[in-house]
Amino acid sequence: MDEKVEEIKKRITTDKTFNISRIPPATLRRFLEIANYDDFCTDRGFALKYLVDFHDGIIVSGLELLEEKIAMMDAEITMLKKEKEDKEEKPKSKRLRG
Repeated sequence: MDEKVEEIKKRITTDKTFNISRIPPATLRRFLEIANYDDFCTDRGFALKYLVDFHDGIIVSGLELLEEKIAMMDAEITMLKKEKEDKEEKPKSKRLRG
């Protein structure tokens, strides 16, 4: 049993390596800047995963979130306009005081 535990520990703690031989200097510099953000704490593997997830559409961009909110606000404005028109169309009933 101890051998299995040690084997699992070794697999978890062993550093993985990943080398890219052709990367433009500006791209490498930008990637390292992203990896050094507080969100990633210099964890380049996690930064790479984030970028791949973003590329695959798993993580949405800020622009997509804004477009979604604008669409929701537009629908709400349309609904409020319709309610206002409905209220204006209804004739007020007059009561005779007697």
